[in-house]
Amino acid sequence: MNVIKYPVGAFYFKVSVDEHLQYKQSFLSMLDKHPEPTDMEKQFFSKIDWIYKNDEREWATLIGGLINKYNTLIGETVGYCCPEIHNIWFQQYKKNNMPKYFAVAFSKSGNS
Repeated sequence: MNVIKYPVGAFYFKVSVDEHLQYKQSFLSMLDKHPEPTDMEKQFFSKIDWIYKNDEREWATLIGGLINKYNTLIGETVGYCCPEIHNIWFQQYKKNNMPKYFAVAFSKSGNS
């Protein structure tokens, strides 16, 4: 596994998730259990779960350790120690709006 760092004024990162196929079907089936988006959300999203608390997201429990693993790897790549995720949610955008699947996480890091 390697992390590719792209300079764009600020950095963005691209990481291949080695465990992708191991988690994919369970992850997608958990997302199918979520209620439909509201009328306002349907303009942009096929699925979204931002209204739930972190501990109410079954998928977050499934892949939380995996997300932390890659978040730590990315943090270490830019010289930060111990990044922490505080909020996470899932968004599936409508076709041609954004990437098909996109999990959003906000983290806070301290310098190493």
